[in-house]
Amino acid sequence: MIESQDGRQHYLFAILLFIAGLLIILIFLTVRSQADDTTSSATVGNAAPTVSSVVINEDGGAGDDDSITPTAGSTKTVYIKGTVTDTNGCQTIENASVGIGMRFHDEDENGETCDTDNENCYYANNGTYGGCSIDESSCTDSQDTNLTFTCQIAAQFYVNADDWVASIWAYDGTVSSSVFSTQTTTIETCNALSVGTESSGILDFGTISPGSSSGTVTSTITNKCNTTINAKYSGTLMSCSSGYIATSSLHYVLSDPGFSYASGKALTETASTIAHNLAKRTESAASTDDAYWKINGDTGAGGTCSGTITKTSCVPGAC
Repeated sequence: MIESQDGRQHYLFAILLFIAGLLIILIFLTVRSQADDTTSSATVGNAAPTVSSVVINEDGGAGDDDSITPTAGSTKTVYIKGTVTDTNGCQTIENASVGIGMRFHDEDENGETCDTDNENCYYANNGTYGGCSIDESSCTDSQDTNLTFTCQIAAQFYVNADDWVASIWAYDGTVSSSVFSTQTTTIETCNALSVGTESSGILDFGTISPGSSSGTVTSTITNKCNTTINAKYSGTLMSCSSGYIATSSLHYVLSDPGFSYASGKALTETASTIAHNLAKRTESAASTDDAYWKINGDTGAGGTCSGTITKTSCVPGAC
């Protein structure tokens, strides 16, 4: 009976040891299977954007124009287009208050510092100054790195005839790209003039007596392009209500409004070069020169007379 109780005790003790061992194993396995989370971190540096694929043209297309000719007496729109790449994402350019800045300048000017002067430097941006726009369809996702842009300026007719450079900055709010200043085009020379008179295009000599000369009438030549010009004068006879006044009866000079009729140069029907040597205008002042005219009332002419005086521009040395 005693042996039976001892056996049961040994048996229970063995079961308890087994259960304790099993618990230890389960606890060990549970500890080994728990996740040990670690927070990861990194800092991505801000890279400077770059500018590429720049073209300069006068039609707004994709091609690049080797040369551009000003529009006489007016402005010509010049387009500067290109691509900006930002490896941090192109939306950093879109979100900057001024993401694109552009100077279009004479190669003799510093593209970073030249003043906006219609003779040698134009500035535009996509901020408050205006003139540049970002193609929103080129940068629609936070992972996009490229965007395209277009800047445009209104080039005056008196821009310097020279090689011109597009200098462009891209700004992402923190870092600015280097100046892109390798794309050039040539601004060509043009020559043109306009004629202004005391009465809006008409040289009105008033009433004169047959065989007598008129008083002085002034006409003004204005240089409407970007190079020094002379002019060629020619004319026609003046048809009258009765008879006519010969072309050669119109005389002119350049320097003396009080000239005598006999000392003036006679107008001819064949173009004659007149040495105005009229420089191109500047940003601050137009370039003009006066010619002074008198007419003689030919015998046999009567009533109202009218004719044409033609003035065309030409470049000194090539007239």
